[in-house]
Amino acid sequence: MKELKIDFKTEGEKLPSNYHSLILSFMKASVEKFDPEVYREWFDKTQDPRTLRKSYTFSCYIRNARFEGGFVILPEKCFSLNLSTFDLRDLMVLYNAFYGTLHQTYPADGNCITSENLRTLYVPEIKSSSVIVKLDSALLVRSHDRELNRDRFLAFSDAQFPACLHNTVALALERDHLNLSLDGFAFRPVKPRKTVVDHFRMKVTANTGTYQLEGDPALLNYLLLSGLGSATGSGHGKFRVIA
Repeated sequence: MKELKIDFKTEGEKLPSNYHSLILSFMKASVEKFDPEVYREWFDKTQDPRTLRKSYTFSCYIRNARFEGGFVILPEKCFSLNLSTFDLRDLMVLYNAFYGTLHQTYPADGNCITSENLRTLYVPEIKSSSVIVKLDSALLVRSHDRELNRDRFLAFSDAQFPACLHNTVALALERDHLNLSLDGFAFRPVKPRKTVVDHFRMKVTANTGTYQLEGDPALLNYLLLSGLGSATGSGHGKFRVIA
C-alpha cells in the first residue's frame, strides 16, 4: 500500500489556523487543472453533497508549530502533507495533479506556498484484527439531528460516540460500494484527548491521541487509507499504526 508525501515551503511564517481549507483549495486547483472530470466527481457543488465521492484523507506536519491569534506559526517556513486513498485510480490522479504543480507558487491568505518535493511512501498492511493507532489529524464524529437539522460533533467520552462512529463507517462503505464486514469493529480510548478544531469556519469538538482499533483486517486497511469518521476528505481522521 502507498501514500503520497508532499513537502512545501512558505514565503512567510504565518498560515491561517484553518489551514485545512488552504490544502483543500490547493488540491482542488491541482485536480481541476489535471482532470476536470475527476474534479466534478469530487467537488461539483451542483450535485447532491451525499453523492460526492472523496476516497482520500490527509494530515499536515509542521515542525515546532505554535498557534497565535488565529494563525499557525511556521518557524522553519515549511510543512509536509501526507495523503492516502484506498482507490489506486484516485492515488494516481492525485500524484499526477500534484506533480503538475511542483515548484509553482500558490497564494495562501497573506502568504504563499510552493510544493518542493513529491514522493510515494510505503504503508505497511494491517494483518491483525487489533492494533494501536495514533491520530495524525483530528477525528470528527458528527451526529445529525434531523428534526432540528443540526449537527453535533462528539467526543470519545460521549455515550453516542461508539454507535455514531459505527454508523459513519457503514455509510462510508456504502458510498464507496464496498462489502466489508463491520463485525467486531471497535474504537477504544488508550490515551485519548478531546480538543477543538476549525471546521468550515466553525469551532467543533474533535478527538486526538491514541486508541485501540479492532475489526476485520480488510476493514482496518480501508480505514487506514481512507480515514476514520466524518469529514475525512477535509483532512480529518487520518491515523497511523504504532503497535
